[in-house]
Amino acid sequence: MISGRLVFVNEVSADAFSDFAENQHNWTLNDERDPDADFDEDRPSVSWTTPVGLVTFINDTVVRCQYVEMSVLSVVDVESKVRENFSCYDRAEALANVDLEQDEVRVRRDYRLVACVAGEYNHRVFELATEGLRSKRSDIRESALIIPQYTHWVEFLPEVARLGESDPDSTVRRIAGGISVLLEFVAELE
Repeated sequence: MISGRLVFVNEVSADAFSDFAENQHNWTLNDERDPDADFDEDRPSVSWTTPVGLVTFINDTVVRCQYVEMSVLSVVDVESKVRENFSCYDRAEALANVDLEQDEVRVRRDYRLVACVAGEYNHRVFELATEGLRSKRSDIRESALIIPQYTHWVEFLPEVARLGESDPDSTVRRIAGGISVLLEFVAELE
């Protein structure tokens, strides 16, 4: 099975995606939960079986984004159907959309979108986040912290620890300090 992820540019409700999946495409709702499976209350999800595999809608309340994960035989088939109905980005599109010259609200949104489609370690995502972590603007440094917080990639540890210890902005220092502790813990587990 091939996996893919698309993040929605604008907010999409679970009901709207359910209508798309069930009424427009006749995908079958998976309404049984494995009692032994982990349930993440910060990221409620709903899954459907399609003719080519499994599609899961996730409402990530931590970063306030919704996205769809596809474990399917052909990502192209499912992705094209989703794109016909919703404005969304894959990782490459999310990365290309980030513009650090934009206002704080736009930069924060763009970093949230990248975090949701980051997936496994990706050097381009790492470079983009590191560029933001080194920005002269404190709002960009704070926004860029979304990616190491979300991905838990220990490669960010030196840069995040530096911000936690010496950033001139107290909010950035506080947030980075917490993320640094998290990344140190993850590094110990590896």
